[in-house]
Amino acid sequence: MLQSLEKLGANPAADQFRSVLEKLGELLPATTEDERWDKLELLWTDELDEMDGLTTEADESLVAALEAHVSKHMEYYLKFSAME
Repeated sequence: MLQSLEKLGANPAADQFRSVLEKLGELLPATTEDERWDKLELLWTDELDEMDGLTTEADESLVAALEAHVSKHMEYYLKFSAME
């Protein structure tokens, strides 16, 4: 997910996510969703509760990056709506 945020150009959101990962102290394995949640619950601390959400800057950067991505690849996304 971190690489995806960076690739989209949502740098404030990527920075915030990186900070959460650093505080967790371990990477969450790319396994099943249930296994990731179990690991996350094991590593989560009260201190991380304060970081459980995007800052306004990170949220705005993510929305802008996603909008730019969709605009750039509009034909790709329109194919899916035409299939319905």
